[in-house]
Amino acid sequence: MTAGRHEIALPALGNAESGEVSAWYRDSGASVATGEPLVAVDVDKAVLDVPAPVGGVLTAVAEVGAEVRVGDLLGWITVHGED
Repeated sequence: MTAGRHEIALPALGNAESGEVSAWYRDSGASVATGEPLVAVDVDKAVLDVPAPVGGVLTAVAEVGAEVRVGDLLGWITVHGED
């Protein structure tokens, strides 16, 4: 795994171009595992769970209630290198 900052962006949503952040499942500063659901986004009468692309420490950027578009930054995960 590459050390550094790995961005979490809103993925393509089929026909929808945007959604609303409805919940973060983990707080900023929490350790997360690869594939773990991190944030829920309401889109067209459905809820999309966005998973962690890598394991590391979460920094949430988008606030609950924020309108986000496909490709917008939701947060990032910091991965520390092994010594």
